[in-house]
Amino acid sequence: MPDNQPMQAVDAIRDKSSVYPPGIEKIEESGEPEKNDEPLRILWAARWEYDKNPDDFFTALKVLKQEGFDFKLDVIGKRLREYSEIFGWAREYFAGHITRWGYRENRDEYVQALGDADVLVSTARHEFFGLSALEAAGAGTAVILPDRLAYPEIFKKDEQGREFFYDGSVEELVEKLKRMIKMKREGKIEQLKYQACDIAIRYHWGRHSKVLDDGLEAVI
Repeated sequence: MPDNQPMQAVDAIRDKSSVYPPGIEKIEESGEPEKNDEPLRILWAARWEYDKNPDDFFTALKVLKQEGFDFKLDVIGKRLREYSEIFGWAREYFAGHITRWGYRENRDEYVQALGDADVLVSTARHEFFGLSALEAAGAGTAVILPDRLAYPEIFKKDEQGREFFYDGSVEELVEKLKRMIKMKREGKIEQLKYQACDIAIRYHWGRHSKVLDDGLEAVI
């Protein structure tokens, strides 16, 4: 490198390679669903870092708030040494909407946060797989995801998850959230939750481990 780059090897390696996603633990749904007249509960479950694009997330929520839409807000995930300053602003600006804020100390608390939410939102610009989104779906939560990264591959199987995507812009994210608010009021959001959970079931270790076992058998 940079001379004599073995580009001819790329296709050969690709042709004999397979990529397998990880599995997830089965999450038992807990508690009773909130009544339709309760505000939509929106969940952020990602590291508090720039590559997760929190600016777009909070900008979209600001539009909702300014237009008079009510919602509940859970913001969890790990805060690292360097994190976006927008989280400090958001905690004050959305104080009247926040029901959870900050890192969950154990898995039970994390799972409870997933299960309590109506919808998990991702605005990520960098994501290896999207484990929290899939775990949220497995907990019976709808998702709104940018149409990029690994998300389409995981959630668009059989076109079942098309409803869960937006084009990556703040404007369309706002419209998706408005639609979710309307669906909850009309008692229709449970249908999306079941749909998301049905996708996540495919990745439960009880089922997905056989896929990995078969892959290893093929190598052997």
